Amino acid sequence: MSLLLGIAALGVIITPQIVGIVADAMGMIPAIMILVVNVICMVGLAVLNSVRKEVK
Repeated sequence: MSLLLGIAALGVIITPQIVGIVADAMGMIPAIMILVVNVICMVGLAVLNSVRKEVK
């Protein structure tokens, strides 16, 4: 559990920096798309984890 907390904290620290760099280089729309991709990946992994637990 502490590993997941550490990874989440790292994501919270790095994501705004990445979004800022992309916003400066490409604009706000591509920067917001990074957040959308993050959400889609998190939901996808949560569903995969749920399905995987049901199989066992």
